[in-house]
Amino acid sequence: MSGVLLTDTEEINIAINSKTASGKTSVGKLIAEKLHYQFIDTGVFYRYLGFKFQSDNFKTNFYKIIDHLNNLKNENHLDEINTTVENFSKEEYFLSGKKAAILAENDKIREAINSILHEITKKKEFVVGFEASTTIRLR
Repeated sequence: MSGVLLTDTEEINIAINSKTASGKTSVGKLIAEKLHYQFIDTGVFYRYLGFKFQSDNFKTNFYKIIDHLNNLKNENHLDEINTTVENFSKEEYFLSGKKAAILAENDKIREAINSILHEITKKKEFVVGFEASTTIRLR
């Protein structure tokens, strides 16, 4: 097993990429806690959007969703997104997951979420979990 030795003063971002239900969130949260970093689960963005725009027809309103994403460019919005999803009922969580799967297929939405992550992670000290089918660009 190879690894990277970091100094105590070095600030980095860590990306965890794997298949659905492979433990990215569990491992990512543990690493973030150990390093005192903030964990970001990209799936939360899709669930949040699925919930926020649940009454919209995604096939015709992708630009409305992208406009909303373009206003989410800082950590305060990340906290809002996480808090919203953490407070879902079981039914809301399930339904938002179904909508999230639809949203995740859209290249423009994935690009907008990637842009948000790129902006937020400029500061460093983030652990980001994302699906194997997703490409992200961190700072």
